[in-house]
This record gives sequence, C-alpha cells and structure tokens, in this order.
Amino acid sequence: PLFDPTVYCLAQLRSRNLAANTIRNRAYSILALLLASEAAGINLTDRVGEAKPLTLPEFQLISRYCRFSVDDLRLLASSGYALSSATTKMAYITGLKPMAAATFRIRLDDVWAYVVWLYEMAMSRHKDPSPEYRRLGDGLKRLRRYRKVLKLGRRRTTIGQREGLSPEAKDLLLQAISPDSSINPFKGTFCRSRNLVVVLLGLKLGLRPGEILGLDANDDLDLVERTLMVRRRADDPSDRRPEQPNAKTRDRILRFDEETARAIETYLKY
Repeated sequence: PLFDPTVYCLAQLRSRNLAANTIRNRAYSILALLLASEAAGINLTDRVGEAKPLTLPEFQLISRYCRFSVDDLRLLASSGYALSSATTKMAYITGLKPMAAATFRIRLDDVWAYVVWLYEMAMSRHKDPSPEYRRLGDGLKRLRRYRKVLKLGRRRTTIGQREGLSPEAKDLLLQAISPDSSINPFKGTFCRSRNLVVVLLGLKLGLRPGEILGLDANDDLDLVERTLMVRRRADDPSDRRPEQPNAKTRDRILRFDEETARAIETYLKY
C-alpha cells in the first residue's frame, strides 16, 4: 500500500471511529486524486516534497479530472488524453460521463482535506523559519483560499432529493405489514412478525437498516423501560454474517411506544 494515504486513513479517519464505508469512500477520493494528478501531469508527492505550492489553475485542473470515476480515471491516465478547459467537452470527446455535482463536491472536499494534511505533515519535517517551511506555509494559505474560491464544503440541497412516505403511504404500509392482514405478501408467522418490527423501527424511530440488523436483544433492548440503544461495536466472532451490520453515526438511546413493544415481544417469542 502507498505510505501517505495509508497513514492518513489510519491517523485521520480510523482514529475518529468513522464508519468503514466512509473510510472506503474517502480512500477512493484519494485514489481519484492520485490518478487525476497523474492524468494532469502533476506529481503531487514531488511538489510537496520540494515545498512547491499548488497553484489555483493546477488545483482546478486536478478537480476537473476528479469528476470522473476511478475506472474512468485509470482509462484517462493510460490513454494520454489532454484535458480541455471544459469538462463537458472532454466528456464528449472521450465518451465518459462525469459524476453528479453533489457527489463531486463531496469528493473534492475529501481531496482538499488530504492535500492540506500532506502539506501540514511536510511542514512538521522542517523548522521555522527555513525556506521550505515558509513555502509550505504559503501553500497552505493558498489551499485555504482555494476552498473559498471553489466554494467547497459538504453543502446539500433538498431539491430533487428523496422524501419520506406520505401519511397515506404510511397507513397503507402499516396495513399491509400487519401479521393478520390479508394483503400481507409474506408467508409464515415468524417472517411476518420480524418484518413488522423492522418497519416499525424504521418508521417510528428512523433507524437505518444496518442499525436494525445490529441490535442485540440481550444488550440493546429494554422492554420494561421501552428503550433501545443504537451503538457502534466491534465485529462479533460468533456472528456468521460475512459483512456484519453496524451503526453509522454516534450512539444514542431511543424510546419506543407500546405498539412497537408488543411487536418486539411477539417476535422474540420465536
């Protein structure tokens, strides 16, 4: 494995107890940065090692390449295509499709954070007021200005995003998922009882699928107080699932109503 990306993922991402998928996605962003730098003819390792700051046009050039998937970037790096000033023109020439704007913004923010870390680590190897230290410091100032110029940040828009079920759809779902419903598509009392619990936990408490699958009846549920705990935990050696589910965000305790409590009690009898 590459040294700098590995250290970054362990020291900056894994140490913050981020979800495995989050770390993987950010590692892919770093891979995209390395491929984009190669396609743009910029050796990022040499530039940082020589204490030479990236210019705004260079960062913009790299960012245009980062709009493509990792597989497409590998193709671009091996094909020798020169990037035009417009990403859409290049996509037309190569037949490649850039990623969605929202996804690109997240990737570019990950790329920016990694490049800033590279410069900070390089600065730690020099002493103030050496010329290298000052050049790297100047590079960091430029990178922070680039963030404002490129308007980076994980801003999200609600336009076109998925929405929750309408009240009518919720009522229909609860009617269909009832174990005694004639329109319940599932067979068997165990399956119907389990699915009712899953739907109630999702609808009423907003639990993610991985959080529901990761609940432990002995440690996380309190049917007397009607509470459950959502928490991240290490992999269980006794769990036979190849990819064990886990909570995505911070731990929390949630209280559920009587209907959910009855559904959980019925399910646990099986």
